[in-house]
Amino acid sequence: MPLVSIIIVNWNGAEVLPECLESLLCLNHRDTEIVVVDNASADNSVDIVAKICGDKAKIIRLDKNIGFAAGVNKGFENAAGEFAALLNNDMVVEPSWLDQPLELFEDGAVGIVSCRQMNYYDRNKVDGLYHRITKELTLMPFGAGCEYRSWEDCFSKPGYVMSANGGSAVIRMEAVRAIGGFDADFFGYMEETDFCLRAFLRGWRCACAPNAVVYHMDGFSFKKNLGMQYYYRERNRVWYLYKNIPLWDIIKRLPCILIMELRVIRAFIVRAKKPLLYLKARIDALAGLGRYRQIRSENVALFKKKRAEFYRFEREGKIDFGTLCGMRRTL
Repeated sequence: MPLVSIIIVNWNGAEVLPECLESLLCLNHRDTEIVVVDNASADNSVDIVAKICGDKAKIIRLDKNIGFAAGVNKGFENAAGEFAALLNNDMVVEPSWLDQPLELFEDGAVGIVSCRQMNYYDRNKVDGLYHRITKELTLMPFGAGCEYRSWEDCFSKPGYVMSANGGSAVIRMEAVRAIGGFDADFFGYMEETDFCLRAFLRGWRCACAPNAVVYHMDGFSFKKNLGMQYYYRERNRVWYLYKNIPLWDIIKRLPCILIMELRVIRAFIVRAKKPLLYLKARIDALAGLGRYRQIRSENVALFKKKRAEFYRFEREGKIDFGTLCGMRRTL
């Protein structure tokens, strides 16, 4: 039985951690360790972890909040497992959560598995199954807000997908070592889609495991600050596109991107009520592009070789196992 390191990045999660941790102690797969990276919490989160998990947990206490992306990387550094399972602190897992992902990893090409995130409060409603490519060339959760449709293959059948839900993804540590961890500069939001696309460009597969179920309380760490949620998402969206997508592909989708930009502006003004934060997101995004010049050159060259496959994922969302050319990764 392979060791799975379950990585939880926590910040002031005392309200939600107990149920999350207690569900992990009931997993069918018993060969696990729990790695909690605490982002300088001001509550009693660390005491809760120690009380519930005892010696089963590794606790990494940080002296400042370094964000989710960098926190996951700290978890990777301290993980002893062959696989790392990411879990938000506001999630509760089914006992069978890890069973199907570990079966899918028997395919050596699979480096990442996306699990089925359901709404904690309405457990028939989907929070996200996997990420699909949008017409704006970004990646968004598939099925979010819908009732789960067990009779539809796009919901209930395993297959290859482009990207996993970051809050419950299971990742082969070999893939982490091969391509590097999450982009720490992202802080929070879109770091998992950037990671999954970089993995795709380097020959790794992402599979979806619809039987691997977790329940999500929906953004516990950011729900009290909608403006910052929008800020990180929109700053990082620019970095994601610049890092990974060729200019010509962006130009072809420019009308769709501009329409989306209008929706984004409206969200900052109407929902977050912080129009100046929109300007900050765009200014900070542009100011940070220089750091990605070298990785952009490498990623764009790889993207051009896999362009047809990328757009097949855009059309189909999920692709049956065994139907992709060059399915196995060259070791």
